[in-house]
Amino acid sequence: MRFIQRIKAYFRLKKSRDFLKKHRCLSYKQYKLQYDDDVIKYATLVSHFYHGYPYTCYFEKVPDGELLMPWLEKMDEWCHVNCSGKVRHDIHRVIREKGLIHNQYDDTMLWSDIEDFSMNDVGGSDLLFYAFKSEKDYTWFKLRWQ
Repeated sequence: MRFIQRIKAYFRLKKSRDFLKKHRCLSYKQYKLQYDDDVIKYATLVSHFYHGYPYTCYFEKVPDGELLMPWLEKMDEWCHVNCSGKVRHDIHRVIREKGLIHNQYDDTMLWSDIEDFSMNDVGGSDLLFYAFKSEKDYTWFKLRWQ
């Protein structure tokens, strides 16, 4: 009986490894970040990128060099313990824009009265963005970290 359970466990493990290898991911955490339905990867505006996350906040000033990773790990650990909804963080190179903005996703021009961040790989500054599904998580995060 034990032998059959081990064989079944082996095949489950092999199936999950093959699945991750097919999608070029090392773990399920990476898979969930890479294939998130609430994100449009080819968007040109940050608000369009996080279309499924109603609450986003950003950090302009982050620690430099060796201090960045421990700081990010503390924030991720805090989110893992205290947030009940879906949370995501990314670093984007952006420019603040207002007015006509070229949308590369569908090659149209958008008029924006609100200052929004436009994705720009060439110029701009790198900002850390956190996106939240829950307003409660967003509020507690801003109170704790900003």
